[in-house]
Amino acid sequence: MGSGVILGNAEDEFKSFVEKSGIPAAWTILGVSALPTSHELNVGMVGMHGNYGPNLLTNECDLLVAIGMRFDDRVTGDPKTYANQAKIIHLDIDPAEINKNIKVEVPIIGDCKESLKLITEKIEKDLMKSGFQNLMT
Repeated sequence: MGSGVILGNAEDEFKSFVEKSGIPAAWTILGVSALPTSHELNVGMVGMHGNYGPNLLTNECDLLVAIGMRFDDRVTGDPKTYANQAKIIHLDIDPAEINKNIKVEVPIIGDCKESLKLITEKIEKDLMKSGFQNLMT
């Protein structure tokens, strides 16, 4: 998650999305306050100044959901090798950010708050049931 979650006042909606889906949440430096660091699904900061766990998860996951972030070079490093194995969903209010730095399979242009409400209503509980628990203990 990035600053778009905070700028869109979508912290509660993001938390609901994370909790209903069970997807671990990593943040960019500008998204630091969008989810409490004590939350069990908060795995830390991504990127060159980030934590080992979320950077490892980014390069091992099969699905990466990016919300309100711009995939800048401090997060991605070399865009040619960033999360090549993953299908990427990118939600952002700014259409210019979609596919700008990283190619995505599912672009969603919209307000984070309203879009997350709609998406969360549609998902089934606990989409993620494996893989990341061992990295969080």
